[in-house]
Amino acid sequence: MYSKLVSPQPVGGVLDDGFSLYRHSIKEAFPFAFAAAAAAGGIDRLLTDWLLTTADGELAWLAAASSLVVSVVSVPLFVPVVATIDAIRHGRRVSAGDALRLGLRRFFPVLGAAAAYAAMLVVGTLLFVVPAVYLAVAFVFSLLAASVEHKGVRDSLRYSFDVVSGRWWRTAISLTVGTVVLYVLVGFVVAAVLAYHGGALVVDGQVRFPWHVDVIVLPVAAGALMPLLYALLMAIYADAKLRHEGADIAAGIAAAKA
Repeated sequence: MYSKLVSPQPVGGVLDDGFSLYRHSIKEAFPFAFAAAAAAGGIDRLLTDWLLTTADGELAWLAAASSLVVSVVSVPLFVPVVATIDAIRHGRRVSAGDALRLGLRRFFPVLGAAAAYAAMLVVGTLLFVVPAVYLAVAFVFSLLAASVEHKGVRDSLRYSFDVVSGRWWRTAISLTVGTVVLYVLVGFVVAAVLAYHGGALVVDGQVRFPWHVDVIVLPVAAGALMPLLYALLMAIYADAKLRHEGADIAAGIAAAKA
């Protein structure tokens, strides 16, 4: 049974907590993560094929627009993944129906927070990368806040910034270690696909996966790995919140003594 941490931990302890949370939540989170990845893969493939066919390749750049459609469609399935993991972290369960209803209710706040986060990263990148790295960490928890803290777009962004404030480097290190682990696992999946299909991935001069890879193989891998991403992120978020709340309490006590 998962045991919720009630005090701040070192980086290693936070990541261990994330892996434990993943082990206890993967069964419930997998169906939503798989459905989100399968829907995203299927829609992206259909839109890309349609654009390449109708435009004879001349407007292939429009395929990038499919990413926006995919993001919009996947939000109601992204939120249930996070909600399921968050419920287990708090020692309770959430039914599939309740998780899906939460995804629909939180659709616009989560979509708005995601759009604002992406816009900040684009602007930060245009300002020579360093601002983008800072913003990526400072506002990384905004989607979690919008999903399970029931905050609006502005409040989600502000809360993430407040939680990370004074703990930017610690948060960045935790995120970096977790990201490296995920990249290694994703690398194994991609290497396996490439080894199995080989040259069959090049179709009409375009690198394309076979349809069953896009809508079955990769979604299965995403169904297993996406909950790990959010379990680690949830653990880092929970530790940052504990430290943030502890700082607020200490400041309150100091003010009372003064």
